[in-house]
Amino acid sequence: MGFFRAVGRSYANMLNFSGRACRAEFWWFVLFQFLAIFGATFSLIMLVSTNPQWAAQFQDVSRYQGDWAVFLNPVMAWWTAGYIVLIWLPATASIVRRLHDTNRSGGWYFIQLVPLIGAIWLLVLLLLPGTHGSNRFGPDTVPDRKRRLPVHPAFDQPLNPRDRAAIESARRAEIKAYYRKTVLSGIQKSEA
Repeated sequence: MGFFRAVGRSYANMLNFSGRACRAEFWWFVLFQFLAIFGATFSLIMLVSTNPQWAAQFQDVSRYQGDWAVFLNPVMAWWTAGYIVLIWLPATASIVRRLHDTNRSGGWYFIQLVPLIGAIWLLVLLLLPGTHGSNRFGPDTVPDRKRRLPVHPAFDQPLNPRDRAAIESARRAEIKAYYRKTVLSGIQKSEA
C-alpha cells in the first residue's frame, strides 16, 4: 500500500471504528499527519511573524477573560476545529482499526493514559504485525501475507494441512535446487 492510497483510505474511514488497518496504512498516515502538522504550523508562524495585524491578534489577550483566552481567539478556534476534524478524528479511528488488526479491542487506545509507560506500550502494540487470516474484527487486510515460521518450535502453532504441504514442498524444491547447483556441478567438474 502506497502513501496516497493509505491517506485516502484513512480519511475515507475516519468515522469507521470497526474493521482492520494494516501497518502500512497506519504508518503512512502517521507520516502524513506529521508532515501536515509541520507544514501548517510553519505556515502559521510565517504568517504571524510577517504580518503585524495577525501578530496583534495573538498578543491582544486583554479583550478575552479567563484561562481559555487563547482558545477564544478566532484563529485558534479555527485551528483547533481543523485539527480535530482533519487530524485527531481520523488518527483515533486509524489507531483503533490498527489495534483490531492485532486482534485487540479498541479499548487498548486508553492505555496511553497510564503515566510513564502507557504511550510506549501503545506504540509497541501499534508496531506488532497483524493476525494472519480473519479475526474477530474482520478479514485479513493483507490476504497474501507470508506466514513467518516461529523462531523456536515451542512457539509453533499447528498449521493446517494445506499450509504444511506447501511449506514441505517449498523445502524439498529448495533442497533439490541446492543439490543440482552445488553437489552435481562439483561432481561434474571433478570428472572433467
